[in-house]
Amino acid sequence: MLITWLAQGHPRYPTMDPTAHVAFISDIGAELLKPLFIAGSSVTGVFFFLTLAAERYLRHKGRIVANSSTVQKVLSVGAMVGAAIGTAGLILLSVFDTLRHPRLHDTFLLVFMIGVLLSAVFTVIEFWLLERHDKWHRGLVWSFWMKVFFFFVELALAVAFGVLKAKQIWDTDAILEWIVAIVFVGYLLIFLFDLRPASRRRRHNQDLEKRPMDASF
Repeated sequence: MLITWLAQGHPRYPTMDPTAHVAFISDIGAELLKPLFIAGSSVTGVFFFLTLAAERYLRHKGRIVANSSTVQKVLSVGAMVGAAIGTAGLILLSVFDTLRHPRLHDTFLLVFMIGVLLSAVFTVIEFWLLERHDKWHRGLVWSFWMKVFFFFVELALAVAFGVLKAKQIWDTDAILEWIVAIVFVGYLLIFLFDLRPASRRRRHNQDLEKRPMDASF
């Protein structure tokens, strides 16, 4: 969407403030690219939720580092609930665009941000407990600190976004929105690292199953 806006020569949209020069994601998504906006938001949101659900399932099955307490399991479920709320908000804000439904759009944008931050809080605490229980596991330590980093960056950006929006500093706020979206994608990619051990373990098990029995004894 950003590439399209740049390639088209920075066009102005009806939803943009007269003093603004940088388009918000929602400005572009309310026009011809609305189908892409809805599709992209839906895929991103559903992928976010399914990733957390897959992580919960794989921990339960012991294919990645398992939860060692009921508290960790509750935190994992809480992260999934937050992700579900964020996913619903993301999909709905793309459907109820800022051109035709500005109030609903802003409401669902807030729902999305609250859901993501809530999910991140539960996830960070869960990984903190996991990391404390398995300090030898370097992957957990790395993943924990990366999640902490992204959480505080995203929180700071979200607060700054709200403040700039309230003060109507549109161009800086629009740039910040694009940065928030990119950082969120980075946060999602961390979970791929978390799930990699499950893939390696599955390949290892498959190799064992294919290995011929040693008949020498």
